[in-house]
Amino acid sequence: MVLIMITSWIPQGKETIVGRKYTEVMREYPGESFEKAVLPLGVVPTEKGTKVISIVSVKEGEYEKAIKRITKRMLSLSSVADLNYQIETLLSGKEALDLIGLGIPKKLPM
Repeated sequence: MVLIMITSWIPQGKETIVGRKYTEVMREYPGESFEKAVLPLGVVPTEKGTKVISIVSVKEGEYEKAIKRITKRMLSLSSVADLNYQIETLLSGKEALDLIGLGIPKKLPM
């Protein structure tokens, strides 16, 4: 399973502007069948503004479509209010452990 994490930083005082633009962008580029929001929006205020994290899981073989779609959304959003963002591709815990020859434990500590 491929996970894509999008982290955005919104300058203080620009949250309403970005929020409005976000709803416009999501109407223009709605979720597709090849992507599923694991974490649609995780929001935390910081001393420099607001940090927003989204995580999307992508169906196998659909990474290229998903990364292009996500990038289009973010390019549209970044035109507003000095919004900065970063897109990262993540491995699941199982995938990471498999790479180093370990299996995922049956019970994970919380």
